[in-house]
Amino acid sequence: MSDEEWERFLRESVTGAAGAPVEPSARAREAERRLRESPGQPEGRHTYTPPRPRRRTGLYVAGLVAAVALMVVALFPREVVGWFGGDDGGQGGAPLAAETDTPREAPDAEAALRPTLAEPFRGSPAARWADGAEGITVPAAKPTGWMDAAQVERALRQSRDFLVAAGLDPRVLRGERPTKAIALLNPHQKDVQEYLRTALPAKALTPTTDPLLLFSRFRPEQARLVGDVVETRGRLTYREGKRGAVEVTADVTFVYPVTPATAADDERSAEAVRTIVRREVVMSWDDPSKVATEPGTMSLVSYTLYMTNGGCAAPTGYFVPPFGTADEQLTDKSRQVDPYDRTKPIDEHKDGTAAGDSCATATRSQAGGSGGPERRSRRPLFPGGKSALVEPSLRRAGRARAGPLHASTPPREGLMNDTPLHLVKGRFASASAGREVEYQVLLPVDRKEEEELPLVLHLHGAMSSSASLELAQPFYEDLHRRGEFPRAVVACPSTPTVGGFYIDWPGGESWETLVADEFAAHLSVTYGPFTTTALFGASMGGYGALKVAFGDPDRFAAVAALSPAVFPGETPEDVPEANRPSVLGELHRAMAHGTGDPATYTGNSVHGRARLHADRIRAAALPVLVDCGADDEFLLHEGAAHLHGVLTELGIAHEFRLVEGAGHTGPSAEPRTREAIRFVGAAITAGL
Repeated sequence: MSDEEWERFLRESVTGAAGAPVEPSARAREAERRLRESPGQPEGRHTYTPPRPRRRTGLYVAGLVAAVALMVVALFPREVVGWFGGDDGGQGGAPLAAETDTPREAPDAEAALRPTLAEPFRGSPAARWADGAEGITVPAAKPTGWMDAAQVERALRQSRDFLVAAGLDPRVLRGERPTKAIALLNPHQKDVQEYLRTALPAKALTPTTDPLLLFSRFRPEQARLVGDVVETRGRLTYREGKRGAVEVTADVTFVYPVTPATAADDERSAEAVRTIVRREVVMSWDDPSKVATEPGTMSLVSYTLYMTNGGCAAPTGYFVPPFGTADEQLTDKSRQVDPYDRTKPIDEHKDGTAAGDSCATATRSQAGGSGGPERRSRRPLFPGGKSALVEPSLRRAGRARAGPLHASTPPREGLMNDTPLHLVKGRFASASAGREVEYQVLLPVDRKEEEELPLVLHLHGAMSSSASLELAQPFYEDLHRRGEFPRAVVACPSTPTVGGFYIDWPGGESWETLVADEFAAHLSVTYGPFTTTALFGASMGGYGALKVAFGDPDRFAAVAALSPAVFPGETPEDVPEANRPSVLGELHRAMAHGTGDPATYTGNSVHGRARLHADRIRAAALPVLVDCGADDEFLLHEGAAHLHGVLTELGIAHEFRLVEGAGHTGPSAEPRTREAIRFVGAAITAGL
C-alpha cells in the first residue's frame, strides 16, 4: 500500500468515504414511522417497493479500530511485541521479579543484537535485570547461630555491602584500591590478608593471587564503562555454620557494558562489549567469643569467579574485554555455554582450583571466542594448610593466662612481681549515659583496701565492649610480672559505637563525660583514691583516649593510642571519602553531631583539641604515643601521619611510630599493644 493510499484510508476511516451510506436523522426516522403506521394509499398493481438497504456501520467501526491499531504498532513496536510475550532484544521489556531461589530454566533466547553505546544491554537478558545493588536479593532475617534476628539482618546487609564495594564501586572498577570492601574482611584471617598484600599490587600474579577473584577491575587506559549502570541478578542465602557462625552465601551475576577507553562517544563507530561476571562468595560472620575476629568484619570461606569477555590469558589483575573480535566467534557447539544461565551452580573441580581449559565459546555475549568463559576460585587455607576450608584463629575462651607471647625484653633485675591480676566485672547506673553501663577492672589480687594506686582507663574499639580488657589481660599480667607495668587499677567501660564514639551528644547521652569524669569517680568509691590517671585506647578507643587527654591534659599521666581513628583532615570537607568507610563514616558524621557544622566537628576532633589546648599540653609535658601500621586497611595511617604533623607544628612532644608492613590488626598487633601498655606503665612509674 502506498503512502497516499494509507493516508486516504486513515482519513476515510474517520470522515467516511464518498458514497458511503448515511444514517438517517431522528426527524427522518420519525416521519418514516408515521408513514408506516398510517393506512396510506393502496399499492398499485404494478407498484414495486425496493427493500431497505442493510446498514454497514459495523464495517467502518472495525476499520477505525484497525487503523488505530496499525498506528500504535508503527509508533510503539517494542511495547506491542512485549504485550504478546515477545521482545526484540532491546532495552525494553518488563523488569524481572527479584530472584529468591535457583532459577529452574535459563532466560529465553533474545534477538541477536549487538550492544551499542545508546543500548548497551540490548540483545541480552540483562536488559530486564535490576540496576546495581537492587538486583541482589536479601532474604528476611531470623535468629541463626549466635546471632539474633537484628544481628542477622545486619550481617546480610553488610554482606551485600561487600559485594557492592567489591563489584560496583566506580573507583574500584577503575582499578583503585577496594578500601571499603577490605574494611569488611576479618583482619585476623592471615591467608586472606596475605592474598590482599600479594594481589592488589597486581604484580607477578598467579591464578590464586589474581585480585579479580574478589574485585572487579578494568584497566582505565584500556576500557571504560558505558554509562554508569551495571545490571545485576542474584541472591543471598544463609545458614548456621561452624561454631555457631552465620554463614552467608552470595551468588550474583554482574553485567558490565564497556567500550575502549580511547573510543569517541560516536554511536556509529564506537564498540561496546559486555563483560559478564558471576561470583559465588561464602562469608562467615563468626562469634567473637570463639573466633579471632573484629566487630563488623567477616571471614571468607570460599570465593569463585566465572567470567565471560574478561580475558582468558594469564592473569593481569584486570578484566580484558575482547574488543575487535565480534566477528570471530568459535563454532564448536559442544563447548558453548550461556553466561546468563543461573540454573546451575558455578562448576569447579573438587580441589577448588580453577578449571582447566575453560575458554569455551559464550552464547549471547556478542564478542569473540577469545573472551569466552573462564572459572577461577579460591578457598582460603587454615595457616599451615591443614584444611581446604578457612579456620580462623580461635580466641582463648574464659580467663586468659599469660603464656609464651612475642619476644620481649628480659625481666628487670629486682623488679619481678609474681602477684597475678584479678579480673572483676561490674555495672553502674550512669547519669551521663542515662542507662546502666557494664565495665571490667583488673587489679592486683593482694591489693589492700587502703592502698592508693594509679588508674589506667583502657578504651575499647568500635563494635566492642569491656571484654576488650579481658582479652588484653595477658599483656598487662606479663608486663606487671616483669616489672614493666606498675601496680595499678585498669578499667574499661562498655560504650556504644554508633550513637557513642566517646562523644557527648546534645540533649542525649554523654559518653565522653562518662569516660573522663563519671566512670573514674565511680571507681574511686571502691578502688580509690587514685594517685594519677592514664589513658590507653585502640582504634576508636585511641580516638577517645587522645581526645579526652588533649581536652584536659593536666589531669593525665600519659596517653597511648594504637591505630587511632583519626582523619587526615580537620574539617568535614577536608576528609577524603576513601578515609571514611563503614564505621569511620559514622564517626565522621558523629563528630559534627550529624549536622556537618565545622565548629562542632573541630570540637570533637583530636586535631582541634590539640590546637585549642596546645599551651596546656606543652606545659603539662604530657607523654603522648601514637602508633599505627603503615598498611592500615582503613587508611588510618594517613590520619595518624597528619596528627603527627599537627603535633610537630604545635611543638607538642610526642612519640610517633609508623610500623612498616603492619595493618590495623594482624600479627604485629600483639607486640605493638604490649609496647603501648609498656609506654603507659613507664610514664606512670616515672611520675610516682
